[in-house]
Parts: sequence; C-alpha cells; structure tokens
Amino acid sequence: MKTYIMALLTPALLLASCTSDEGVQPQSDKSPITFSTAYVGNNSRTDPSMTTDSLSAFDVYGMIVNNGTTGQLTTDPLSVTRASSSNDWTYSPLQYWIDGTTYYFAAVWPTTITYTQTLAAGSEGDGSYTQTMRAGSFANDGATDVIMAMPAGLLADGTMNPVTLTFSHLLSKVNLTFVNGFNSGSGVELWVENVTLSGACNKATALEVTGEKGDISINWTLDSSSTGTYTLRGMNTSYISSTGTACEDPVLLFPDSSTAKYTVAFTVTILQNGFYAEHYDLTATISGVEFKPGNAYNFTATLDQTNVADIPLKPIKFNLSSVTDWDQNDETLTTGNTTEN
Repeated sequence: MKTYIMALLTPALLLASCTSDEGVQPQSDKSPITFSTAYVGNNSRTDPSMTTDSLSAFDVYGMIVNNGTTGQLTTDPLSVTRASSSNDWTYSPLQYWIDGTTYYFAAVWPTTITYTQTLAAGSEGDGSYTQTMRAGSFANDGATDVIMAMPAGLLADGTMNPVTLTFSHLLSKVNLTFVNGFNSGSGVELWVENVTLSGACNKATALEVTGEKGDISINWTLDSSSTGTYTLRGMNTSYISSTGTACEDPVLLFPDSSTAKYTVAFTVTILQNGFYAEHYDLTATISGVEFKPGNAYNFTATLDQTNVADIPLKPIKFNLSSVTDWDQNDETLTTGNTTEN
C-alpha cells in the first residue's frame, strides 16, 4: 500500500432553492390553526438531508401579538405529524385563530433540538416583528439534517387558510465525485473505498435564526477546538468503470468560513481488465471555500495515471526493433516421368 497527496479538489457549487412568504395573511375568526404541505428546499441523490417527501413530523413554536402584548401560543411546541402518506398534517389539541391577533410560527426539525422563541418590538399587524429562535449546544454527526420554516406574521382577519411552511436547510452539504480519468480504451477500472473527510468542526455552542417577513438569517457559533472525521455514508466501496464516475453519499457540515481546511482521504485500487494491479492511499485538501447554510457543494476528483501514484504511471509502449530475415534453405527438386506403362 502506498500513500500519496492529490491536488486540491475542484469545487462546483450547487445552490439549494428556497422561497419565502412575505406580509401578513388574513385568517378567520375561531377557525382551527392548520398547516399545509411542508416544503423542504431541493436536495439531490439519496442522502441524509430531509426532503418534502421524507419529512413526516416537526415541531411548531408559536407566539401571538394582541393589543401591544406578546405571549406564547402554547407552553410547549405543537407536535405536528403527517397523516399516513397524505399531505394532511395533524396535531392535538387544536389551536384556533382569534380575529385581531397576529401569529408568529417557527417549525423545526429535528424535534430533539430545544429552541427559545422571542419577538422583538415592531409594528403590530403588519408582519414586521422580528422573530428569533435560539438553541444551545449541538453536536453534528454529519448525517442529521437541521431545517426550519419561519413564515411572516399572520393576522387573523376573516379568511381561513392553512399555514404554508417552507423549510430551509441550516447546514451545508458536501458531495464528493470521483472520475476515472484513464483513457477509455485502456480497460483500467477503479475501486474507491474508505472515504473520509476530516478537519470539520463537529460542535456548535449556539444557533440563532432570525426572521422578518419570511426572510431568515442563520448564525451558528462553532466550537473551533472540536473537530471530527466523517465517514461518507453508504459507499464502503465504489466501482468506477473505464468510462465511469462514482458519487459518494454526502455529508452535512456546519457552515464555516473560507479559512477552514478539510482533508479527504480514500483508497484507490487499480484493475487492468479485472485483474488486481495495485492500491494507493490518497489524500486531497479542500480549502478556500466558504460553506454557507442551505448550499450544496460538489467536489470532483479525476483519477488518472498522473496522480494515483508517487510518480506518474508510464504507459506501456512498443518499439519495432526488427523483423528477422527468413532462414534460407536451398534444396533440389527432382523431376522425372511418373507415367506408368
């Protein structure tokens, strides 16, 4: 086994989509408060991040404003669950809209994180209150998504509509893609295994999410002294054909500045026409990239004869030395009359 260092991985930034609702929407008097289909920003591949289809439960925190007074809608957050496989969401006991009251909601997942919800002074009734959700220490295992929806304030005034929730991802997602860069006609195949990412901060001491009129800002306070190594999920061994690529399942990381540095380590095995040739332990560095909340980053490593070994692999070449002359043998051919009388 040999260990080598590759060049810096090439990043391709994939922006996760998000939407927001602005302003105050009218709601009817004494109608039950319900929640509509929960939408979660885009993600790709089979990975640990939550999606609109995979999300089955979340907690909803609520605050109300009436006649200049603010308060909690309920002492504990509402535990909202999906009804079977439908888009109907239920909770108990039901809460009700009261005309003239403005409601501020924040929906969160996972429900194991405990938040404190507050409202800053604003103009009652126009949705301009600033809502803040705060949480304490959080350890990131790389496989648990953290999402939140924080719609604009809703003024109960004559129309009943379920509360539309659009969730945003609060972490960053990192994907690794390996490309077989050997000549397609060479028949060289690759196995990539033991893929890890190290150097990432794995603990936050606080999370603060602030929202106003549906727009949110996310701030993680990281414990820079606490870092860990993540094994990329689901891919113990990735086979790459002579013309193929392999994508590791992604890891979820804390958003961090461009000064952070990460090390990707993996083992590559080279096969020629299916026959084991050699394997190499390689490392690559990710640096100079700012990881932002709700953004996915794909880093691509092209593996070829120039970077899988300590020195570039040399192609097998053939030179014509000579074609030997024929060994000449001279023999006498005897002739005669072979006709029988």
